Amino acid sequence: TTDVSLVDLNSAADHKDDFKAQRQKFLDQTNLTSSHYEFVGRTLTYLGDYCAKRRLSVPLKVAWHKLKETGMIPRENCISTYLYVLSLDDTSDLSSEVAAFHDLVYEPNEKTVSLRVKSLVGKGD
Repeated sequence: TTDVSLVDLNSAADHKDDFKAQRQKFLDQTNLTSSHYEFVGRTLTYLGDYCAKRRLSVPLKVAWHKLKETGMIPRENCISTYLYVLSLDDTSDLSSEVAAFHDLVYEPNEKTVSLRVKSLVGKGD
């Protein structure tokens, strides 16, 4: 495995620069080409679609961490798919993390705000 630090989703800094730096670090450490990197992105998107059709959350728990490791900013529909599948597993805090990621990169929506509020209420914050 590679030792790639993950993008901090909670910092208030310019996130686009964080993602670009994470992407470059990932590419440097894995020696992937840009074409390979794009293929990884498509594969993680297809995995999300596959898991959504079968309501499988466990593979997406791993895929979500890999997606962060790559520094990738997937399309909004990909994040929405991950959010849908991960929110099926009520024991997972990942859905609130995916919602926060969505809200950092794209415009917050009713679903993401609702999930984040539920998560905070559940933690007592």
